[in-house]
Amino acid sequence: MKWLILLLAFFASDPSGELIISETSDYVEINHVYREDLAEQEYKKRMIQVIWWEWKNSVLLPVKDSLGKETGHWRRSGCFIVRDFRVIWSESSSPQQTLSIAPRREGKDYICLFYDKDNGVIRRIRSGWLIITHTINDREIDNRQVIRVENRNKLINPQKN
Repeated sequence: MKWLILLLAFFASDPSGELIISETSDYVEINHVYREDLAEQEYKKRMIQVIWWEWKNSVLLPVKDSLGKETGHWRRSGCFIVRDFRVIWSESSSPQQTLSIAPRREGKDYICLFYDKDNGVIRRIRSGWLIITHTINDREIDNRQVIRVENRNKLINPQKN
């Protein structure tokens, strides 16, 4: 019922009727990121983010030695890269719940349907599979070593006139 009221409100306020933007990603990740609290000697949740990933056939990647250190050489390979992301919970935000995005199963795919307040649209993102991770590192930030943010194939940014 909440979604129906939300949709009706948007249709009434936007004469163009272009309210739902449908896109795809190869997979969606719910990434729970933790930080180590040395005083209490435990890990505390820092944030939860939804990351949409896509496969790229040709990406220039650094060559690493057996210890994982970069050698200064490069190789061309395929890999998954971040398409876009949204933080849905953060310990430093007020309120802590910043967005409500919960991928749901639809047939063989996972659908993220949410209101994108930054762009004023409803997004429907279809992904092939879902993974849930718990990490001490931010996987989206780590992926910036593979491809810079400005070179990502981000979610569509609707043009508002």
